[in-house]
Amino acid sequence: MTLKIYKALCAGSCSYLLKKTPFKKIKEAIEVVNKVGSYMSPSIARKIVNTFAPKQHKSNLLTPR
Repeated sequence: MTLKIYKALCAGSCSYLLKKTPFKKIKEAIEVVNKVGSYMSPSIARKIVNTFAPKQHKSNLLTPR
């Protein structure tokens, strides 16, 4: 799913909602976008952030000491 979201954003989307988004949130998203904003649910935003966050390697983790 992250690839679909990424492609949509690269194609010019300013927001992304899931099909299961409740009507109240859809209304909120429309109002935000209408004011030249951008809207994503926290779960979608987290997926995007995780995609671009640097990957940690086990060798970089601190030891118990």
